[in-house]
Amino acid sequence: MRSAPRPAGAGLDALLVAYAGLHRLGQAHPATDTAYTAERAAPAMLHGNCTTAASVHATLADADMALHAAVFAPDGHACLRTRITGSVQQPEEVSHRAAEQLPHDGAAALLHALPGRP
Repeated sequence: MRSAPRPAGAGLDALLVAYAGLHRLGQAHPATDTAYTAERAAPAMLHGNCTTAASVHATLADADMALHAAVFAPDGHACLRTRITGSVQQPEEVSHRAAEQLPHDGAAALLHALPGRP
C-alpha cells in the first residue's frame, strides 16, 4: 500500500509558519522577535532537530537578555544547563555563546547519545 503524498509545507515548524505570517503582516512584536531569534538559533547551532532533548528560553529586561539553554540525556539521567547574558541587540551572538558553552561543558556526549546521531 502506498502512502498518500505529503501536502505542500508538511514538516514545517508551526511556530515558524505563524511567525512568518505575523512578520509579513507587520504584526511582529519586537521583544518576541528578539526572543524567538535567540531561542531558535541555539538548537540550530547544536545541530539539533525534533528528536533533540534540549530546551532554550530567552528572557528580556530592558536592553539585556538572558538565555537559558539545556541539553538532556535521552534517558533523562543527565542534564547540562547554561545561562548566557547579553544585549537584546545581539540575540544571535548570545545564542552562539550558549551553543559553544554547552558542548564545552560536556553536552556533545549527550547529543551523540541520541538515536541516529554519529
